[in-house]
Amino acid sequence: MGVALGAPAAIAAAQPPAATNLTQYPLTASVTQDSGLEKHLFSFPLPEGPQVMVGLTGTTSFTTTLNYFGEALISVDSMPGPGCAAVNGTSYASYSDPGFPVLNHLVSFIFKSSRAQKQTQTANISLPYGIPVSSCIVVVLDGGGAWGPKHGYGYPVTMTSALTLTTLPVPPGQDFGVMDVAVGGEFLFGSNDLPNGSGLVTVLRVNPQGRTPVALDALFGSISASGFDGSSGELVPQGPWGARIATFLYPSAACGNDFPVNTPFEGLLHFFRMPVGTQALPAGAQQVYVASLQGNGLWPQQTSYFKPTWPATMQPGDCLVTVHRSGASGVIDLEDQSTAVMRPLP
Repeated sequence: MGVALGAPAAIAAAQPPAATNLTQYPLTASVTQDSGLEKHLFSFPLPEGPQVMVGLTGTTSFTTTLNYFGEALISVDSMPGPGCAAVNGTSYASYSDPGFPVLNHLVSFIFKSSRAQKQTQTANISLPYGIPVSSCIVVVLDGGGAWGPKHGYGYPVTMTSALTLTTLPVPPGQDFGVMDVAVGGEFLFGSNDLPNGSGLVTVLRVNPQGRTPVALDALFGSISASGFDGSSGELVPQGPWGARIATFLYPSAACGNDFPVNTPFEGLLHFFRMPVGTQALPAGAQQVYVASLQGNGLWPQQTSYFKPTWPATMQPGDCLVTVHRSGASGVIDLEDQSTAVMRPLP
């Protein structure tokens, strides 16, 4: 099949770095605002030199004050280059605004709500090889009210990070080639594009023309689903509704037959999306992670998770497939902020 999940596999000649000289850094940040979806940056300097993120623990939270739609994306990123202190306390209306720094994604937490409430998500991430980070960590508190015509109206919200980052120095010349790959997306079920009960898959495929297998060390992320309040024109859900997110490893033959992509493609990995309608996924997969969110009316649902998968191995042509589905009497905004941690193998 080409897929080995949870079984012994030839990973790499080098073993994970020894868990010595671990250092923890509090990533504490909070902001209250009453505008739209504003992005607030908080920076945390780390020592110079090669190092990896091997853990992230703690909580993030989003507090809404009105029964209108609002959302928040709380992310932890690494910022290469100088200017760490200069970005602390800055804010932007858009990620494309002049001056917004170049950031490398590490972890994200997504919140959505159409009710006045406090939502909290927990992080408990531990990685065998870690993810390379620079000497500056940036926490982005991005969110606010998003209701009314074109979701253009804000209201008071509070976003908070109470996370702790754990790092490990890496000896010179020791590079495992670890990649953190975003494998999620945002989907509106009950809209014209995605009718309720249909599905959409995201597919991350290892280049079938290559000779490089890939280790899948972990899958982690945050998932949130909510209806809209009606002020922006979307149909408001009534009564119970559900959303389901399920991730699987598929061998190369099934990937080529059921999730076709034009080949050859450049690079080691290729990420794409495709609808799957109401039919079941093809057989031959190994399940990695499943989340079921059960809501009612305008009350949202959300979760965060960490799924260790090391020493799972993906051979050339294998793929990581996540199916997203939702069923409701109205429109459901489902967002999956998941990350796969991967390494090319010799």
